[in-house]
Amino acid sequence: MSATEDGQEAIEFFTRGLAKAPIKVVGLSEVGKVFDMMKENKTVGSRVQ
Repeated sequence: MSATEDGQEAIEFFTRGLAKAPIKVVGLSEVGKVFDMMKENKTVGSRVQ
């Protein structure tokens, strides 16, 4: 299976509701809180600014 096929299959899983990815958007003013939560292992997945 190629990388393209893998990607298409992953998108299909999300479309069908078989996989979920929690997303939370926060402003830069909350970056300190986010780092504190990461240090305390209170986050799921990763955070991107």
